[in-house]
Amino acid sequence: MIAGLGSVAAKIEPSGVASALAGGKPEAQAVKQIVRVIVFNADRDRRNAITVAILSSQPVPYEGEPDGSLSIWADALGEEFAATFRDVLAETHLTDDQAQRLVAQILARKQSLGVQFFVSELASLFAFAGRSKANAVAFSQIDEIAALARSQGQRSVLASAFIAILPSCSVAQIRMLAPVVRNLGGTTNLEKNASVLAELDDEQFNAVVEGFPESKPLQRTLSQRVKEV
Repeated sequence: MIAGLGSVAAKIEPSGVASALAGGKPEAQAVKQIVRVIVFNADRDRRNAITVAILSSQPVPYEGEPDGSLSIWADALGEEFAATFRDVLAETHLTDDQAQRLVAQILARKQSLGVQFFVSELASLFAFAGRSKANAVAFSQIDEIAALARSQGQRSVLASAFIAILPSCSVAQIRMLAPVVRNLGGTTNLEKNASVLAELDDEQFNAVVEGFPESKPLQRTLSQRVKEV
């Protein structure tokens, strides 16, 4: 069956792939072989469409994975995983539950994805409007993501990326982000980022100042804001 699939793989509709993963629970090894053939014969748009179709089906457990159907597909994508999940994560029509499933798969592969992936995708992972569940999953591993930055350059770039999403975060989220930015050595980056500071409302700004209690520049900016009210 596997050998004959190659010639027809491109003709299988994305919904058909999702149905195959969701129905009947075939042996996981057989499923893995099938999806590898499908990935091999798929271009970027088709990979994205199949991913969305799988997300539209209920999670199916395989080999102890609660969302084994999506996990098997993600593994089969191989080097195309990052680009495919980046594309699909940016889809505005995804539900919060669907985005949560995507984020869980991304976090499970954080070591192989590396820090640069997270630098470029922080806004989609942590601060996507209307995705409270998906954002919360990302926040649950914020320390592990920060630990991916090992060199001083990586730490500085990641700190700046976290700083950039502050205006899109709630006060509670800012309180979680502040110690991470501090530990990455990003205090000076924050102090100098006038555009981000200007975007913060009063409650957000107060949370930032509370999170960086030793920062005199932030305290001065807060005092100036109070005088201008």
